[in-house]
Amino acid sequence: MTFSINNTFRWKNWDANIYLYGSLNGWKLNDVKYQSIYGVSDLTYGVNALSEIKNRWSPANPTGTLPGVAEASSGVDPASSDFFFEKSWYLRLDNVSIGYNFPSKWFKETNVNGQLMTKDNSTQLSYGALPLKYGKDPDMTDAHSGIDVVVYRYADVLLTLSECIVRNTGSVTTEAINLVNRVRNRAGLPALTDTQTASTDAFMEAILAERGHEFYLEGLRRQDLIRFGKYVEYANQRIADANATGKSYFTVTDAHNRFFIPQTFIDESKSAIKQNAGY
Repeated sequence: MTFSINNTFRWKNWDANIYLYGSLNGWKLNDVKYQSIYGVSDLTYGVNALSEIKNRWSPANPTGTLPGVAEASSGVDPASSDFFFEKSWYLRLDNVSIGYNFPSKWFKETNVNGQLMTKDNSTQLSYGALPLKYGKDPDMTDAHSGIDVVVYRYADVLLTLSECIVRNTGSVTTEAINLVNRVRNRAGLPALTDTQTASTDAFMEAILAERGHEFYLEGLRRQDLIRFGKYVEYANQRIADANATGKSYFTVTDAHNRFFIPQTFIDESKSAIKQNAGY
């Protein structure tokens, strides 16, 4: 069983974040011990062996405490035992970050938001949010990481349940409000205000905003906006802001709620698959 602990502590203008991960009840086969004690064929070819091999039982060594080598025809395989399995439990401190929020008035003439963050495991300085939300495993030596890939976060379960309650009942219930506040309280934020829970529209807007904050950089925003019927509105507002600075991005229409289907797929289906409208 793998697990992780991620917590943020705040005191006045200071904040600190600590991330630990580990594994419990895990066992690994010690292949070195397995091969060097019972890999008889390997020994024949001159492969090094552990000194424990001298402690195998045999008629010449009746006091040996390790099982002896048996003939294959006997059906006894001493190598197939838990003797070669060892605990692989561990707890690792992956990252500690300390931040200080400077008064915003100090940065009125700049684009800096006043937050300076340092990461002690890489001495990296950055303003605002770091683009890499989940850090790399510092113990990685190949493509395998000790940090699990996030499949479905519990915060997503709570916020989705709250959304479903309101959509199904058509009203803002106490249960729905409490579910959102559980996510906010865990993040050190105050509960939703009376204004945010006064109507279904206001509450759904609060859930959408909460999801945007909670799942930042996790690939859920586009689908959330489409589900809430806000994708075209939000995208065009971002595009308008960018175009006001001299850019020339095209505007988004309802057709962009669906993706373009590659022509190769349409051809392979012999036109059974139709292109989405607007493309």
